[in-house]
Amino acid sequence: MRLEPLDLSMVGREKELVRHLSEDELERLLTEADEIKVYKRLVFLKLLYGGATLAEAADDVGVSEGTASNWVERWNQGGLGKLTPN
Repeated sequence: MRLEPLDLSMVGREKELVRHLSEDELERLLTEADEIKVYKRLVFLKLLYGGATLAEAADDVGVSEGTASNWVERWNQGGLGKLTPN
């Protein structure tokens, strides 16, 4: 697992993103996703892995920065199991 800073420019602070999965694993999950909510969250993570800011990734998947920040917190706490809806 690797931590890397994530730009939260709107609030002027950084947040860490835990890389629970490799980019290849993330890509595989994207191809297997059969629920739109799961797919959307995986796309969001892929954008962050690729260097997008939180605001850019949130905008690209159509969620608020607050929701995106919550997703990052949940991802960091427990990976895919915490991020995806039950």
